[in-house]
Amino acid sequence: MKKTIFEVLFEKKICFAVNVSINTFKGKGVDENSRDYFLIVQKKDLEKLEDMNFERTSDYKNVYERDMSEVEIIEFKTYQEKFIKVKHNEYGRVYELKNNSFKELHETEKNKIIKTK
Repeated sequence: MKKTIFEVLFEKKICFAVNVSINTFKGKGVDENSRDYFLIVQKKDLEKLEDMNFERTSDYKNVYERDMSEVEIIEFKTYQEKFIKVKHNEYGRVYELKNNSFKELHETEKNKIIKTK
């Protein structure tokens, strides 16, 4: 049986974050919100995530993202105790694994690149 994205991420101990983007649409006197869920990982972990359809972000060349399906969103919510919310504003939320900060990893990787230049 094929493993879910979260099973693969946890099994391979990959540092990742879950982002929830909140989109507000102005309607006739009513604002409607929608949420887009997506995962982000570092480029160095892509080889461990074969056929998982991650794409490079437009803002960060070493960060790759992947939209989550409805089933994956439900699965994420079942693992909620493994995460900590590190950012929450009008644009959305960011969840990182407890004791495994994606932001810290990203900063470390970015500094390695800067030092090699």
